[in-house]
Amino acid sequence: GLHQTLGAGLANDLLERIIDTPFNEIVANYNYAELRGQVKDASGTTFTDPIYTNFSRDVSCYYIYVPQQGGTVAPNFILACVRVWYRGQQTATINRLISE
Repeated sequence: GLHQTLGAGLANDLLERIIDTPFNEIVANYNYAELRGQVKDASGTTFTDPIYTNFSRDVSCYYIYVPQQGGTVAPNFILACVRVWYRGQQTATINRLISE
């Protein structure tokens, strides 16, 4: 339970940073993985508390079209997917649709 709670917090923390990023910068900045023990806080500093040692996290963001849009206009939605792992097992996932 503790690892799931911490994982959910780590996922939510990253998602909040994504939401606070200008729409046109999200896809370019949020497609990466943080290896085990290398999870960073909002300031970009790796968590040093030993409780976070075995956590890893990945994020992918990409533009999507909704059925009402044609493929000829610029997409105005991004799907953000944040996943958190503890010792290689997924503990939390958050998917969020972000609009312009």
